[in-house]
Parts: sequence; structure tokens; C-alpha cells
Amino acid sequence: MKIGDTEMKKQALGNLYNVLVEYKRFVKLIIKIGDIVNVVVQFLDSSDIEIHREASNIVNLISGFYLYKGFLVKAGIIGPLVCILETGNDLGK
Repeated sequence: MKIGDTEMKKQALGNLYNVLVEYKRFVKLIIKIGDIVNVVVQFLDSSDIEIHREASNIVNLISGFYLYKGFLVKAGIIGPLVCILETGNDLGK
């Protein structure tokens, strides 16, 4: 995904997470937009640990809403989650 440099990606994901934590109603908005969720899910495959962590935080927040779990599946969350489980350490599992 070509979205700026690594630092811009980290900052964008961090800011998105902070907004979603503060204003939970915006979770519904990013679900409706859809492309944002797809991009966040793609960032789970990032080799940069900070980008990976920020994307994981956002996915974790979205998955806390039962109604939106299906949107994560449609965005392709299963593949990256399997990779995380296979390659993660015991703490991450």
C-alpha cells in the first residue's frame, strides 16, 4: 500500500486509533466508508512493528463491536490473523 512514508503511516494509524477511542460513534463511519477498514487490515501484514501494532489496535477496537466483526472478515482479516498466530510469540498468542 503506497500511503506516504513509514512515519506518516504510523502517525495516521495512531491518530485514527485515538479518534476512535475518544469517539466510538466514528467506528460506524469508517465501517460505512469501508476502504479505511481494508487499508487497516492490509497494514497488519506490515513488517514495521509499530505500523503492525497500530493497525492491530484499530482492529481490536472495531472487533469489540459485535455488529462489525463481519466487516472485518469481508476486509480480509482472517489471513493476517492466521499469520500473526503462526509467527507471534507466546505473549501475542
